[in-house]
Amino acid sequence: MTLIFYQDFWEWLTQQRLTKTQHRVLFKLFGKLNFDSYICVSHKEIADELQLQPVNVSQAVKKLKELKIIIEGPSAGRSKTYRINSCATPTETSHIDEKIF
Repeated sequence: MTLIFYQDFWEWLTQQRLTKTQHRVLFKLFGKLNFDSYICVSHKEIADELQLQPVNVSQAVKKLKELKIIIEGPSAGRSKTYRINSCATPTETSHIDEKIF
């Protein structure tokens, strides 16, 4: 399945002033998307793969959730699930459809 992002999303994302760690975690999450556009991965797994401290991954994920770049879904065992919010733009963040879970 191909995940399609709109040009507005990418433009908005570039204006969010993410740190290098936040960018690395976000792109690792992109790489973990499954067929249904869900991401199921532990912070420890991301930390191990990116050679980061788990606390830094948790802080990055927290910021990505605050900015509504990712949306947290239900837990899958000990891991959480996420989806990339391609509707996240300055004018659309208040209209996020969280019924996707």
